Order: sequence, then C-alpha cells, then structure tokens
Amino acid sequence: MRVILLLLFFLQGAHAFVPVAPHRVLLPKFLRPSTTTFMAEKKFVNNIKSYFKPVDDGLTFRERLGKLGLAAVLSYGWVSNMSYCVSVSLAWFIFSKQTGKSPLAPGQWKGFLAVYAGFFVFNNIVRPLRLAVAVGVSPKFDAFVKRVQDKLQVGKPLAVTITVILANVVGTISFMCLGIFLASILAGVPVWAK
Repeated sequence: MRVILLLLFFLQGAHAFVPVAPHRVLLPKFLRPSTTTFMAEKKFVNNIKSYFKPVDDGLTFRERLGKLGLAAVLSYGWVSNMSYCVSVSLAWFIFSKQTGKSPLAPGQWKGFLAVYAGFFVFNNIVRPLRLAVAVGVSPKFDAFVKRVQDKLQVGKPLAVTITVILANVVGTISFMCLGIFLASILAGVPVWAK
C-alpha cells in the first residue's frame, strides 16, 4: 500500500491526496478499498494471528503432543526427522555449491554449521506445521504398528519398537544419506574430502 502511495505521489504530485488528519491521507476514490474487502482482509489476518498465538492450556508442547496419542508421537518424530534431513541436505548443497568443498573437508565444518543454522531456525518456526503434518500422518503409523503386530504376532510394545527402529532410525539414516548424496551430485562436489 505504501508503495502505491509513493508511486502516486511521484506520478501525480501531492495534489492527488487529500489530507484528512496529520497521520492519515484520503486516497483517490479509485484506490480506496471497499469496506467488504477491508473486512475480509482483516478477518484473514486475524485468523492467521490466532493460529500463531500460544494456547494457554498450561501444557508443554510434548504434553500437547502426548494427548494426541502414541501414533501422533511416532509420526511427529518421523516428520521432524525428515524435515531436518531435508534441511541438512539443502545446507550441504548450498555450502558445497558456494565453496566448492565438502563440509567434511578439513576446516569446513564451522562454515557448514553457519549455513545449517538458518535452516535450524526455520525448522523451529514451522513446528506447528510439522505437528499438523504429523497429525495427518498418524493414522498411517497406527496402521503400520497394527500391521507389524499382525504379521509378526507380537504385542504392541514390541511392534512400536520395531516401527521406531524402521521409520525413525533406519528411515532417517537412509533419507539423510540419500539427501546428502543427491546434494553432493547436484553441487558437483564429492561427499568425502580428499
């Protein structure tokens, strides 16, 4: 909005604006937003603001996640691990592309961590989004735990342990290796330092 005002000021001159108060300017009629548009925009902005307001239920993030059930906790761990794998892979690519060296080369780890720090901060900002994705994925984890129980004829605690090992350990390591491998190929820098 300010850009439009500045453009009009420079293109049409100061006479295009009618002063209303020291801190307000009345726009020309063709630029005035309708009341319904303004109210819709205000409602949209308020909805976004309310999404990011902290919930005052006295629970910590982990306690809130625990209330959603075991499948949600498992899926949150997996979603969180996958988002960090993507972050490490992107940071690896950016660092390798900028420096022409692998982060594993002697003396390069500090620079790589500086690039990764930006992704780490971003991952913490999007934590509510990760929780939403985890809640969406949790039925798949619940079904997988039940399938492991049925196929292997084991109890739920062992089925959960197997799921954690497969998804959150083996899956994370595999996805991390694949991401770093692809990042190094795309950057044209070998993974291992020479």
